[in-house]
Amino acid sequence: LKAKEQKGGRKSKAKKKEAKAKPQAAEGEAKHANVERVIRRSKWDGASRVYPFDFPDGTDNILFQGEEKSRGGYRAVRCATLDKLIELVTHPRIPPANTRTVFLLMYHSFTTPRELLARLVSRYFMPSPINCAPDELQAVEATQLIVRQRVKALVMRWIQDHYTDFEDDPILKQGMRDFLVLIGWGHRTGVLEEGPKELKDNARQPIVPKALPSNITAENWDFSATGNKDLDIEIARQLCLMAFDEYKQIRMRDVLDKIFEGKENPHIQALIRFFNNMSRLVQHTVVTETKLRQRVALFGKFANIAWECRQQNNFLMSYAISAALGSNPLYRLRRTKELLGVHTLKKMQQLNELYAKGATSKQYRMSLKHAVTSACVPYIGTTLKDLTFTHDGNNDTVCGMVNFHKRVLMSDSIQQLDQFQRKRYLFEPVPFIQEQLRKGFEMMESDLGTEKVLFKKSLDVEPRED
Repeated sequence: LKAKEQKGGRKSKAKKKEAKAKPQAAEGEAKHANVERVIRRSKWDGASRVYPFDFPDGTDNILFQGEEKSRGGYRAVRCATLDKLIELVTHPRIPPANTRTVFLLMYHSFTTPRELLARLVSRYFMPSPINCAPDELQAVEATQLIVRQRVKALVMRWIQDHYTDFEDDPILKQGMRDFLVLIGWGHRTGVLEEGPKELKDNARQPIVPKALPSNITAENWDFSATGNKDLDIEIARQLCLMAFDEYKQIRMRDVLDKIFEGKENPHIQALIRFFNNMSRLVQHTVVTETKLRQRVALFGKFANIAWECRQQNNFLMSYAISAALGSNPLYRLRRTKELLGVHTLKKMQQLNELYAKGATSKQYRMSLKHAVTSACVPYIGTTLKDLTFTHDGNNDTVCGMVNFHKRVLMSDSIQQLDQFQRKRYLFEPVPFIQEQLRKGFEMMESDLGTEKVLFKKSLDVEPRED
């Protein structure tokens, strides 16, 4: 009887243990289903169910620049597979901060946002080895915890620093939201809806009142009016607002697609047209003025506007106006230029030095570095030229792997592009000035803005001297 009771007790305990294990198994299956759902939503098929990370370093998955190591014991990566790069930026030992920065800045050049999210989900759920000894399992669990913390940190930095990736892709945004809820970070999903704190703080800053005199209205405003410095300052401010609106439309992936794949992007093209139209409008305004003294005043007016744009770090418009004042139709106006004042000539000379060699001078690059903490619109041509130079001189892949060293070389230009889009100008918009400027830009896209017509008008106001 005692034996039967003991046997019955063991069966009862086994049933209780089995009953307790069923909810845990169901919970595990549900969690696995949630992971699968996030991966499917991220549109990565995950063809291989083998955990793709933590394979030993080898010549088939990573190559280093040399044997020299940094203070943290890391060697600079020359090239690596995508999985190895993800492993590197989420490694238990913290990799150099620059590695994570470059990875997030440049990943568009070797993968897609949805695929990256799916692989980070896979990396987060790091499995335990089969038949692992108890003492080894404790060390594995500690490593799993650290890896998950690294993935969380990388994901939050991705959202904070590259919010537009999610703003432009609802499927990616929903996939990230599901992942955050799945790992117990549902309280962090608000960042996906509201945007980074930096953008909200920027939006709450006070607006600078307009400098436009109260007697200037839409009815009596004239772009070619001279002798009013406050009006020139206001035009420069409105150009800052308009240029920034065009500039902030450009995404990092737009630039990378143009450099790596040669794809023309409408936002980049719009900014280039904006630059060209402003330059042509300045030329047209000068060469259509028949009075000599008024042409001299117009040179001074546009030199003032260009200088004010320079003071506000609007290098795009400052360069456009400076280029117009040195263009062929205006450069040949000898009688007009002989009457220019000392201050006008000095400003024009300093602007010419700043934008020497197509805005690739050392002076221009130093000015950009000093402007990194304030609102700024750089000349996009310099960024594209630098990136193209690096791209043409380095292969995209090495031994079938991502050439990460090439991405490091290109990252400074891309990071600069991203930083300048985070600080907006705080000037009060003047709608009628912006509207009239846009009408002028539209006019310059017609035959009136061609170099042939502008040069002919230049000859009309100052014929060639025999």
